[in-house]
Amino acid sequence: MKKTLFIISMILVFLAGVYAGYALFFKDTAEKVEISRDILLTSLKNEGFLVSQVALLQEEITVENSTGSTFKDFFWGQDIIARANIKVSSGVDLSLLVEDDISIDEHTISVSLPPITIHAVELVGEVAVENNQGILKKMFDNDDGYNVALLQLQHGARNSVKKEEFRHIAEKSAVETIERFLKFIEQEKEINITVR
Repeated sequence: MKKTLFIISMILVFLAGVYAGYALFFKDTAEKVEISRDILLTSLKNEGFLVSQVALLQEEITVENSTGSTFKDFFWGQDIIARANIKVSSGVDLSLLVEDDISIDEHTISVSLPPITIHAVELVGEVAVENNQGILKKMFDNDDGYNVALLQLQHGARNSVKKEEFRHIAEKSAVETIERFLKFIEQEKEINITVR
């Protein structure tokens, strides 16, 4: 009986030692890291450009290079009709953030994002160009109109994306993305994101 009691007491002492070791060395040893404004600013700036909206637009343009005279147009005139799919990426350039755009207090983190800008305008596929040229222009100055058409198509796509509805979608997406990022870093604080 003494032997059994001794073994049980040794097991209890061993378990008490394991618990004490856990309580002293493993439990609550993770320190709460406080996020500073400088750390947050650097983290966001390092993300670069945040593309928050990609729009795929079908654009069509007509370019009339008319001389004003029907007779001259017969020889030197040019009409271009072009169609293409254009992809426009817009979002927020986080590298433009400055220290005053971020405020952190005991309960909230507030970030004021730069305005939405267009990041890239890209051609998707080919440009379909119909080119009607005057007789002499076709012989001596045979310009297929591709470059002029492409520039006009890209310009039209840029103007389409500058509309309020596109800007609103891009702003909302940027705010949601930054909120998710900040909630991942700091779960306990309220997050306020605005776009300038």
